[in-house]
Amino acid sequence: MVDHVRKFNGGIFWTSLIFDLITLFLGFFLLLDPNLVAKVLAVIIGIILLVAGINMIMLAFVHRL
Repeated sequence: MVDHVRKFNGGIFWTSLIFDLITLFLGFFLLLDPNLVAKVLAVIIGIILLVAGINMIMLAFVHRL
């Protein structure tokens, strides 16, 4: 998705890239420590959905420009 944003605005590109990296890090963390994930699964899923939602809202505004 970040490739689509690159055409429009550099600041939004970097913000979107940071949100994508946070989501990737959290997904990788899920694979590494399944015991901890079982304890805090709802919080991790909530954070992932929050980051993805903010990213999608930013993309909607970028495509509107």
